[in-house]
Amino acid sequence: MAKNSSNFEVTCPCCNAVLKIDMATRAVIAHTAAVKPKMFNDMEAAAKAMREQDSRRESIFQQSVEAQRNASDLLEKKFQEAVRKAKETLSRLLKRTSGLSVGSASQRFGRGSSQIDSAGAWAMGVSGSMAG
Repeated sequence: MAKNSSNFEVTCPCCNAVLKIDMATRAVIAHTAAVKPKMFNDMEAAAKAMREQDSRRESIFQQSVEAQRNASDLLEKKFQEAVRKAKETLSRLLKRTSGLSVGSASQRFGRGSSQIDSAGAWAMGVSGSMAG
């Protein structure tokens, strides 16, 4: 069996490398990387590209700083809105529960023999003192 007849070459669609594949083992037996073109033709072009990259990097940094400044303002506004909503919710709850009598409140919360004292704490109805 001839050596070349059992091998074939394939070009990679991603990197344009040439792969030599053995038919019998179905394995890559050789790899030739694609020749990459030079990125820059001379040092002047490379230096110019570096300056452009530096200015772009500075611009991105300035945008990031500005976004950070705006982020603190945005967080402050969100906090103020949350405080306002909390106050509204508390106000609604107080209005809703202010009409309850002591007896109905104790029944509502499942404390049939307990009463609410003037400070709003639950007191047990055992001869005026807590049993312990």
